Amino acid sequence: MDGQNHLREMQRYVANVAITPSTFRKLGAGFVEAAQEFLASLNLKQLANLEPSEYPKCWRIKRKRSWRAFL
Repeated sequence: MDGQNHLREMQRYVANVAITPSTFRKLGAGFVEAAQEFLASLNLKQLANLEPSEYPKCWRIKRKRSWRAFL
């Protein structure tokens, strides 16, 4: 497995472990799957060039986009 595929698989694994049915208790499986897919599909390369002070703005934008995945 090449490095890029390995990182994508690790990202998907972390998304699946971090977001479980208890995370969205009472909201249903659709929310769990949407959140897992959103986290697994994030382009983390963008973070490599950001200054730590820019992280909050970057995550605010990504968080707003994530809500669209749930609608």
